[in-house]
Amino acid sequence: MIICIGGFPGSGRRRLTHDLSKALGFYIYPLRETKRKPSFKKLHKLIRPARGSPYPDGTLMEIYKRIVADLPLLSKMYPDIIIKDHFHRETPREFFFGEAEKYFGPPLIVWVEASAERSAARLRDVLAEKKKLTARLAVMETMRRNYQPFTREVHTIDYMGDPEAAVKHVLELVKNR
Repeated sequence: MIICIGGFPGSGRRRLTHDLSKALGFYIYPLRETKRKPSFKKLHKLIRPARGSPYPDGTLMEIYKRIVADLPLLSKMYPDIIIKDHFHRETPREFFFGEAEKYFGPPLIVWVEASAERSAARLRDVLAEKKKLTARLAVMETMRRNYQPFTREVHTIDYMGDPEAAVKHVLELVKNR
C-alpha cells in the first residue's frame, strides 16, 4: 500500500506523515532528500522566476521519474510506504500516482487542508529565519494560486484542527482498504 499525503506548506503534512508511520510502521520515502540532490536543486535555482518559487511541472516530473525508478526495489523492501509532497500540480502528480499504482496498488491519497492564514501562522511559529519564512510564504501563495484539483478520489483532513482525530481518520481509511 502507498499513502500519498499532500497539502500546502504549513498544513501539517510532515507531522501527519510521522504520526502515521509511527502508528502503522510504514516506511517514509525521503522525497525531501531527493529534491535536495544537487542536480535538482541546481536546476531549480537556474529556472525559477524568483526565490520562493515552487518547483515547475518539468522539474517535478524529473524528480518523480527518479522516485519511480526506485519503486520496483522499494516495493520489494517495503510493502507499505508513505510519501508526502505538495501534490498541487495535476500532470506530475498523475504521472507519479499512475506509476506508483503499478507497484503498490491504488494510492490512498490524503489532502491535509488548512486555511492560508492558519498555514502562514504555523510557518511563522516554526521558521525563525526571516529569509526562509518569506520564501516559504511565497511558495505557499504561489502553490495555492496554481493548485489544480484532483481527478482521483482524495480524502481531505484537517490535521492542525485536531491531530488525533486526523490520524484516527486516516488509520480507519487504511483499515478499510
